[in-house]
Order: sequence, then C-alpha cells, then structure tokens
Amino acid sequence: MTAEEIYLNITCWLFAQNKPCQDYFGFARYRHGVLKSPIGVLISDDLYDESLESAPLARVRSVVEQSVGRPLDETEWALVSELQFIHNMWPPEVWPALCRYTRERYLKSWNGLPVGSTPAASSPS
Repeated sequence: MTAEEIYLNITCWLFAQNKPCQDYFGFARYRHGVLKSPIGVLISDDLYDESLESAPLARVRSVVEQSVGRPLDETEWALVSELQFIHNMWPPEVWPALCRYTRERYLKSWNGLPVGSTPAASSPS
C-alpha cells in the first residue's frame, strides 16, 4: 500500500462515516462497533483486538505495519498520526479541508503530479 493509498483509504472511510469513532463516554477509539478512526481503518480485521485500544503506540504501529504489509517511514507515520489527530480533535464538517491540507503537506505528488496541479495544467502546450 502506497502513501497515497493509505491517505485515500483513511479519508474515504472517514468522509463516508462522517462521525468520529468514540465510545459511549466520548473517548476516541481505533474501532467501536462499525466506526473506525484513521488508525482503525488501517488495522486489518484479523489483527485487531480490544487490547490495542490501550496498547503502547509502538505496538499499534507494529500492527498497522503488519496490516499494510510493510514498514511505514517516519513521514508516512506522521501523515497517519496527523489524520488521527484531525479525527480526534475536530468535528467532521472540517475534516475535508484539514485532510486536504495534510495531504498537501505530506504527499509531494499525487498520481505523479505535483499536489495542487491538474492534468490539463501539467500537460505540455
């Protein structure tokens, strides 16, 4: 899974879900029922268990990396962490703008194009 695919998997899930993944007391969780946080999206069903909710971050990262099939570099982990922060701290109505800003900060290109460009603007004249 590429960094772009990680971003798309997380944001597509979050925008469709349109609500934070929280328990009955309002505490953020990786998973709760059918809801998932950005990190919860990346954890495969067969590797998720309730103990991850209180596990050290190093263990959570290890499970995420097993789920995506490879180690994440520091920039990719920072992208995932920032998306998790957006989910935990901001209401869903501002997620698209914040996620777009995050994408522009962490992903230098998008489908081979510089972030913010369009195919027409990037094609030679």
